[in-house]
Amino acid sequence: MPRPILTMSFQSPRLLSVLAVLVALPFAGCRRDEAQLPVHPVTGKITFDGQAPAGAQIVLHPQGGPATEVKVAPLGTVRTDGTFKISTYGDGDGAPAGEYAATVQWFKVETGEGGSGRGPNVLPGKYASAEATPIKISVKAGINEVPPITIVR
Repeated sequence: MPRPILTMSFQSPRLLSVLAVLVALPFAGCRRDEAQLPVHPVTGKITFDGQAPAGAQIVLHPQGGPATEVKVAPLGTVRTDGTFKISTYGDGDGAPAGEYAATVQWFKVETGEGGSGRGPNVLPGKYASAEATPIKISVKAGINEVPPITIVR
């Protein structure tokens, strides 16, 4: 029976060490949490013309401070009851302390001949612009409950 030209035994400690170094090398010096800022829970409730805009996206745009330097974009999705939790690095973890302009966009799903897809933003346009939005949110250390946000046409 012919012998294989090259055999690898994973029982060899030296071979395992070399493989471990080769696998770890691309990740050397990369720590996910090095540039992460401390975050604080942020929750709130929003309505549009008296109803919960379920599925609307809320994005916090830093207005100076450390969050601007690290370039974070905390965001949340409105639930069916109108509540939302802001996330920066993980689900519902919150946002770094600072001042923010909050944009809100709600794209209703349209169904038609070609199937379903995202329709236009149904909220007034000023809420989609960080420069024009009237919604300002201040995040402090600790738990942050945003006062109710009411959007009308």
